[in-house]
Amino acid sequence: MREYVVATWGWDEEWQEREFRRRFSLESRDIIRRGDVDIGCIRVEERDDDVHLAYIALLPAHQGQGIGSLLVRDLCREAAGSGKPVRLTVLQANPARALYERLGFRVTETVEPRVHMEWRLDGPR
Repeated sequence: MREYVVATWGWDEEWQEREFRRRFSLESRDIIRRGDVDIGCIRVEERDDDVHLAYIALLPAHQGQGIGSLLVRDLCREAAGSGKPVRLTVLQANPARALYERLGFRVTETVEPRVHMEWRLDGPR
């Protein structure tokens, strides 16, 4: 995600290292695997009123193959079973926003430089 961070705020190595360790702890995410190869990570938070997709990241070699779409669709299907919306926040500079929109997510709020999005079972497709 470095290019999106640079496009949004620039890069401060010390701050990035500190924030990465704070926000992306090993205990709070799941590794995405293809066969026996680690190809990314995902963090989902089940909350009282929603399911929050905190982040999903795939290594560049595994992007554009439908893996992220499959994982997000599965998450939405599971959330629909519990009657909860799926919510996420994406940087405006991140092209993943287009993926989320294709999957039926709608913008609920924009607070620069972030876009807050939501998927609901009863929402438009």
